[in-house]
Amino acid sequence: MKTILTLFLVMISAITHAQVSSDARNVAMGRTSVANSYGICALDNNPANIGINGQFDKSQLHFSLFSSFGYVINSGFISYEFYNNYFTGDGNGNKKILTHSEKVDIFNSSKDTKNFGSVSNNIVSLVYKTPEDGTFGLSISDEMYGRSYIPVDFAEFALFGNEINRSYDFSEFNLSFSKIRQITLSYSNQISGISEGLTFGVSVKPTLGYQYFETYGNNITIFTNDSNEVSGSGIATFRTAGLDYGFEPVSGFSNIAGFGIGFDLGLNLKLNDRINAGFSITDIGWVRWNKNTMQSRYDANIELTDLSDDNQLDSLLDLIKEKEKPVNSFTSILPTNFRIGLMYRFIEPHNTLDKGVVNYDRGYISLEYLQGFSDKYAGSSLDPRVSIGAEWIPDRMFSIRSGIIAGGEDKFALSFGAGGNFGPVSVNIGTHNIIDVFDIKSSSRNSLMITVIVGLLEP
Repeated sequence: MKTILTLFLVMISAITHAQVSSDARNVAMGRTSVANSYGICALDNNPANIGINGQFDKSQLHFSLFSSFGYVINSGFISYEFYNNYFTGDGNGNKKILTHSEKVDIFNSSKDTKNFGSVSNNIVSLVYKTPEDGTFGLSISDEMYGRSYIPVDFAEFALFGNEINRSYDFSEFNLSFSKIRQITLSYSNQISGISEGLTFGVSVKPTLGYQYFETYGNNITIFTNDSNEVSGSGIATFRTAGLDYGFEPVSGFSNIAGFGIGFDLGLNLKLNDRINAGFSITDIGWVRWNKNTMQSRYDANIELTDLSDDNQLDSLLDLIKEKEKPVNSFTSILPTNFRIGLMYRFIEPHNTLDKGVVNYDRGYISLEYLQGFSDKYAGSSLDPRVSIGAEWIPDRMFSIRSGIIAGGEDKFALSFGAGGNFGPVSVNIGTHNIIDVFDIKSSSRNSLMITVIVGLLEP
């Protein structure tokens, strides 16, 4: 079972170390961003919003330096407790031997599960709003994505072996992982002559690729008849870049294995003083991998006439011949996502001595629909996601945020977070799944995002 266990452990590594939004405010508001984000928080979500300031913020320049980072893990079963129970030995340095009940527990937890994870670290972000020529943005961020799908047949065969007169179909098994650095150059401005409240945004994103793994093709099936004869058919093909034979990284972010380009497009329309709509398509593009590029091919066209003992059963997958060969280069698609949404403002009038009646925003409600374009590449999903986010602003220094997420990789989650404004510095923290925060050891779906932004150059 060596090959299948190797792939299983690689999958665990990809998920545990494995974008969606790296901004804490958006994550806390149910991961909504297309209509309600602003300034630096809008980069990589909706470039049309980068010229919008918070209501109490008059700064023309905002920057964030090594102060925006976070992770998201959405797994059907992998948690710290699960890993510690089954994959760390028996406590005495010996390999753990699973009992039948433990195998059943792993099977029931892992079968038919989609798993996704990401880690995001923003190195630097900068947004400058000019008086008349629009808004310019720059960000450099490191991203890691991982996703996998474990079909029932794959999980059952790996844990219990092959049953008589049973066919196992592995064709739906999928594993992908990528590690990239994106340089985002954004511009936003109002569209004059069409609507006073219509703003467009565009981003160009040179992308450096560091490590990549994908399931390129898979149609393997295995069958055992009532005479204990095993036959297999099909081929599984995996492609890698920036990794050595053992799926280990060649090096860190200093060794570039590919280069690509991406684009973000966005619009923001102010419908009235209370409602605005947002639209964006992000990460339209590709990466061309051309360093340490390998293709591994597993041929399962086999026939075995005697599997009456455990030794032959364990050698079954060793007979699935692996052929690894270098390839010149190949292309992967960036995780393209489409977003559309609305935001509603709760306005409260205040009487002032110098300006008369002034309206202040006391809260927001956002509704957003997100659709990915592929289940193959990490960072995108064909499963749509609908989110509702809310923010309450009791005063100019503090805000509380929450949201409801349904669909997509999240399935269902309740988000929560808060923000504070301390002069030119704003600090935000958020999680997309507040429930699992209270039981982090057994949680398989958790996240934490922290963002610190400094505003300067008030007119």
